[in-house]
Amino acid sequence: MANAKLKRDINKYRFLVQPSQANAMLATFNQASRLCKSANKRQSKF
Repeated sequence: MANAKLKRDINKYRFLVQPSQANAMLATFNQASRLCKSANKRQSKF
């Protein structure tokens, strides 16, 4: 799954970037996957 790979990459880069930056990336990622999930739900209704 792309999501799992992205999460792994973020975890990898967490050591390279400042913690606050990593947290922002993670928050953005979580928000994006939530949006994708709700979009998928909406699409499956059609």
